[in-house]
Amino acid sequence: MSKRKLPLWITEQRKSNSLLESKLGEEKCVTVASPPVSDTIALCQPLADLPSGDEPPKRRLRNNYTLAPEVTKPDIKIEYLPFVEYNGIIEYYTSMHDIAFSCDNILQWVHKQPPDDHGIPIAFDMEWPFNFQTGPGRTALMQLCPSTDRCLLFQLSCLKRLPAALMQLLYHPRVILHGVNIKNDFRKLARDFPGVDAERLISQCCDLGQWYNKLQGTTGIWSMERLVHSQLKLRINKDKRVRMSKWDVLPLSDYQKLYAAIDVYVSQELYLKLVEKERVQLEADTQCEPQLITTPTATPESPPAERAVVNLVHRTNNKQMTRLVHVLHAGRLDYRRALQLQRAVASLVHQASSLPDAEQQRSSCRNVLITTEHDPVYTIGIRTHGYDAAAECHLKALGADFVRTNRGGLITFHGPGQLVAYPILNLKLFQPSVRWYVCHLERSIIELCRRYGLRVQTTTDTGVWVGDRKICAIGIHASRYVTTHGLALNCSTELGWFRHIVPCGLARKSVTSLAAELNRPELTVDTVMPEFLSSFSDTLECDLIPMDDAQRQQLLSE
Repeated sequence: MSKRKLPLWITEQRKSNSLLESKLGEEKCVTVASPPVSDTIALCQPLADLPSGDEPPKRRLRNNYTLAPEVTKPDIKIEYLPFVEYNGIIEYYTSMHDIAFSCDNILQWVHKQPPDDHGIPIAFDMEWPFNFQTGPGRTALMQLCPSTDRCLLFQLSCLKRLPAALMQLLYHPRVILHGVNIKNDFRKLARDFPGVDAERLISQCCDLGQWYNKLQGTTGIWSMERLVHSQLKLRINKDKRVRMSKWDVLPLSDYQKLYAAIDVYVSQELYLKLVEKERVQLEADTQCEPQLITTPTATPESPPAERAVVNLVHRTNNKQMTRLVHVLHAGRLDYRRALQLQRAVASLVHQASSLPDAEQQRSSCRNVLITTEHDPVYTIGIRTHGYDAAAECHLKALGADFVRTNRGGLITFHGPGQLVAYPILNLKLFQPSVRWYVCHLERSIIELCRRYGLRVQTTTDTGVWVGDRKICAIGIHASRYVTTHGLALNCSTELGWFRHIVPCGLARKSVTSLAAELNRPELTVDTVMPEFLSSFSDTLECDLIPMDDAQRQQLLSE
């Protein structure tokens, strides 16, 4: 059998590598002639000494590419550092049943953890075989590290799909999956296993390299080795024989298991190190910087929503909040009047976005959250098929209004007992992504329900669900990154109104409410409002402050 010929680019690359190694191995600095150019360049010559015309191209580096001082001028050489050692437990699972059982145990452990503003960090990584001729293979191994003394290895090469328990763990709203350059791992996982929502995982993950850049004010691209060197003063043994081994062949060797476990173990250690670094920075900022916002005071006569906002401002939080959102509590409001109010506020937000930064900070309409409760009304989005004039007349005969809007989605109902929130936000101040925004609206409701002891989830259909029963509908509109419309959470809504329509166009699905699921009729809009504002603030990482009374009255009277 003839030997397969390697691609030309691999052959040339190997020749270049061999030549470079031989040149660097010589004790003296050797010059290499570049025919037909007459000048020669010394391989050991510093870059600053090169003639300007001979400087190597740097097209792959951005102009603003900067690294932390401890990397550009390290105080110790990496070869003198000790290797990372891991002495904890390594659990290795190969069957779907064992993987699902292990994930169930982790989920139970997650649910027992006390609430934490930072969430529950779990280090994440993957391994797969690589061939220089065929490229990367299918994902073979997934590593998770919920604590520094326990690492889980899941052999995925023998599975056609991921266990449901594993998916629940990855999507859990309290779990923060973290790692270095982790986003590409999620995209590969979605390519190898259909049904995995990579963007959803990306929106909930934490890239340690980007986080470190944010803390240090740098823009470098980090690898795991460099972060471990910089923060832990250790080095990882990246043995090429193990790294390029056959990860899809069972069983894995002890060397492979230890290699895989160390990757997620050091990631967990890095996360804890960066949490401590962020805490120290926040304490220093708190001691050095004056308080810019005067905390308002609440009175017993204040509306419940305004009292909730005031209490939220007093609440201490480990996160550094820099986004301000003014809350406008509109009370019971006709839906058509609410549309006019949204347009007026959105216009003010657009105007504020065009102001200089200093004036934007002083604007009370930079971001606005409108909270309200509607009279009975059926509203329909831009997908209006199925509801003609006859259907409209039928619904109006029930005693409800009927309004066509420019939001996304199909028909739904708004009425008493339903908490309706219209965030009029400039997404450029948050994240310029509608997908990110919708995902975080869903997560805020998931967090609210969790605080009441109700387990809910998201599905491929927009909104928040209890099984196949929708508890919160979401429909938004965005223009030049300014959002309108929002969400409707059923607190104590009369569910009979929904029987006359197909809510959101989803047949064979039903609607529920907090009061119905928890058998607590006292859960009204006023009682749920404080928890909603708190979860909204935590999820979108913003400060909520009540809108000035004069401006509030002016907007409501227009």
